[in-house]
Amino acid sequence: MRKCTLSTKTLLILSIMFLTFYTAPLFSYCPIRFSDVGCFILLYLSIKNDDKIQLTTNSLVAILLILWCLIDSVILSFYPSFSLTNHFTQFFRFFFALLLYIYLPNLWCKIKIDTIVSALRSILIIHLIIQLSYSVIYNIGFVDFFNIVSSYEQRSNLISSNYLFLNHFIIVNTASGSPRFSGVFEEPAWFGWTLNLIIAIIIQYQYQTNKRILTTKDYILIFGGYLLTSSVSAIFSLSVILGIYYCLKNRSHKFKIMLLFWCVVAVGVFAVVTYSNLVSPRIVSIIAGNDGSSNFRLIGSWNSLVTLLYNDPLFGYGLGDDNKSLYYATLGSKGFHGISINGLDILDMHNMLFQIICNLGILGGVLFLWLLHGLTFKKSLIIIVAIVLTYFTVNVFNNYFFFTIISIATYYWNHNITLKSGLSHDTKDNTLLLVK
Repeated sequence: MRKCTLSTKTLLILSIMFLTFYTAPLFSYCPIRFSDVGCFILLYLSIKNDDKIQLTTNSLVAILLILWCLIDSVILSFYPSFSLTNHFTQFFRFFFALLLYIYLPNLWCKIKIDTIVSALRSILIIHLIIQLSYSVIYNIGFVDFFNIVSSYEQRSNLISSNYLFLNHFIIVNTASGSPRFSGVFEEPAWFGWTLNLIIAIIIQYQYQTNKRILTTKDYILIFGGYLLTSSVSAIFSLSVILGIYYCLKNRSHKFKIMLLFWCVVAVGVFAVVTYSNLVSPRIVSIIAGNDGSSNFRLIGSWNSLVTLLYNDPLFGYGLGDDNKSLYYATLGSKGFHGISINGLDILDMHNMLFQIICNLGILGGVLFLWLLHGLTFKKSLIIIVAIVLTYFTVNVFNNYFFFTIISIATYYWNHNITLKSGLSHDTKDNTLLLVK
């Protein structure tokens, strides 16, 4: 196998960095996003190595999902609440995400897993340094440098009214009364789930190879960066991922490790709630049922799913927010079949798996889950848990970064492949056919 060159590694780091900026445009009013650049760099590298498609189970499922999107759009075009234009506007991004997923194995077969992990660590550290730098800049008094928002609606209006990429990159949320930092991400939760997936890949590799990739300084950066988000879902998910890692590393003492770990978490939560003015207001708001992010959206996801399954379980309502609005508007208030909070019926989607089912029906949801074929709890427990936690905290299923991460996971941790540190991987046993 040809070794990965320095230029390829550099392009890998740059492209995945671009992928993490998945909502930010290149410049004012530009329809092309930073993530589009990363996607096409990776596609170029993959096709340059081999323009053939490896017809594995995973690539076949991705092709079927693309075909189902097209078939579903034809069926839904007869619905009065369906917008064909809006559906295909989002379909093209979803299509390229799946196309990237299909072709990436052609790149991975030329790159050692060590290189992938090293690149992901570099990206992780860059994001953490940006996060901590923002906090320092803000707290020493350069507040005007940031776009300060106090609600989700205000953030959305800021971005849509003045479509400069800086409006995406330097947002500080003060909804809880104290600043919540999210690095270059629009929301603190997005910072968390993005870095959680990167951390999961790295520590899964650490566990199976006994190599130390993340140092003590790295963990300090991680804990500091996550604390600044004040995101309950991000901090909880990170705790679960690291807890599983340390239990696996100390199997003979796993119950003691687990008990100690959760005691430390409990003490940390108590200290934060007692002394911090960042997290405690959010926890109080969540308990009271008044936190839009943690209450309304989670309940809204459930309401959307139950209502959709009750009315159109096979086909969904199509891709795109306009289709969602038109669909629920035609149902009317009597069409809701979920639960209410504070007397309100909420339909704000905030769940990746529920979102794809609502968009493309049950078959779409099954195919979406099937993209994870090859992962097993025995070989990739940490990665699987990180992906599952991501499913239940965000709804950005069509972004390129997510598909790149699950492509890395299903390629290097496939149940048919033995992970070996420092060696390229031969997918011959997992490949059914090569076609032009």
